[in-house]
Amino acid sequence: MNLIPCSEDCAHQKEGYCRLSTADAPSPVPIDGCCYFTPAGSKTQTMPAKKSSEKN
Repeated sequence: MNLIPCSEDCAHQKEGYCRLSTADAPSPVPIDGCCYFTPAGSKTQTMPAKKSSEKN
């Protein structure tokens, strides 16, 4: 888990922190300081990270 504070209305924000688990393609609507901003409720959300035991 990362500890990046976030107060934006973003799909990745939960309880005041960014919950983006892996690097993703930059958002088409970046905000100052975050190129991964995705408006909350957006249909475009990041897939959950694979567990280390999962194979590709």
